Amino acid sequence: MIRMLTVVAVAALWSCAVSSDRPAVLSGGDDARITLAPGETTRAAGGRLQVVFEDVVSDSRCPTGEQCIVAGFAEIAVRIGTDTPGDSYRLYTEGKEPRAVVHAGQVVTLVDLAPYPKGSRAIAKAEYRATFEVRPE
Repeated sequence: MIRMLTVVAVAALWSCAVSSDRPAVLSGGDDARITLAPGETTRAAGGRLQVVFEDVVSDSRCPTGEQCIVAGFAEIAVRIGTDTPGDSYRLYTEGKEPRAVVHAGQVVTLVDLAPYPKGSRAIAKAEYRATFEVRPE
């Protein structure tokens, strides 16, 4: 019985840790925070703007707990448009610009790129999540 409960508990915790296939939209209307995995697409600004997190181009951020000469930054490729395919942009995390782009009267800002590097462990591309804020210009 205890073994069965343990299996059920582990399965429940695992299902909570697995992300859904749908991007998270944290608020609605013209202002929104959206979180996307690489390759995911969503609409923002009341459906007028399509945002695609295409890829993590590079990630040179200093790992947590390490001492680095420079803090480093990550670079992502994002595609933004009112229709497909839209325009390609490069956005950066702290330490480099631009962090935001204006497209079709909307400001799309890279707020966060998770996870943050830890030690020497490489981050698989599928693990990344980019959080964007979309608001009127």
